Amino acid sequence: MDPTIDPDSHCSATADGDAPLQLRATIDAARMARLEVALEARLYQRLMLHRARFALPGTELMARLRKIVKWTSAIGLVTTLGLCTVGGLPFGGWLLDVLVIAVYAALLSLSMYTPYWEPRMRKPGRFWQRQARWWTDHLLKNARTQVPFDAQYDFADDMATYFRIRDDTPHMQWTRRLEGFSLSGEGFTVLYRSRKSLSPHAFFLHEPSAPFEALLAHHGVQPLPGC
Repeated sequence: MDPTIDPDSHCSATADGDAPLQLRATIDAARMARLEVALEARLYQRLMLHRARFALPGTELMARLRKIVKWTSAIGLVTTLGLCTVGGLPFGGWLLDVLVIAVYAALLSLSMYTPYWEPRMRKPGRFWQRQARWWTDHLLKNARTQVPFDAQYDFADDMATYFRIRDDTPHMQWTRRLEGFSLSGEGFTVLYRSRKSLSPHAFFLHEPSAPFEALLAHHGVQPLPGC
């Protein structure tokens, strides 16, 4: 469903960011191959920023919580076992003693378990490279099967509509609102609804275009900080 655009993209618009804008380009296999490399590299950079700002603090918080649960459960388990040697808990019967011991033991066991993905998230490498590759494939999958074709984006106010044109017949693929944050690279722009989102909201392929940049700014789309 997502297009890739040739360097000779057609762009028509005025510079005030408010007039109708249209981008149109012919997509071929050579351009697709170049885009895959550029897009994957840029997405990996974006994922590294996400890792530093959100993933690492999240995994550190989980590690601290596990430590709190571990020591709380250990103290509770030892205390309950000690009480059992002198008659059990001051309330309830032996079934309650067994239940409390089982709960503390289960929490202690869980607190010692580290999810397999957590160490991978802590450091750059294969985990994040695979994520970048997956998102690249996701964005370009449908376009790969359709080359060659013409891709056309029509813009009206804060809405963008994408048409795939084959045999001179346009087929509308999607309509998206211009909003959120942008990640730009050589010949493309990806929109995200929020700074934390990893799922793209819209995907545009184009050569440097002042009218397009003005249109995004006009509708409040901001570049992702740090990217």
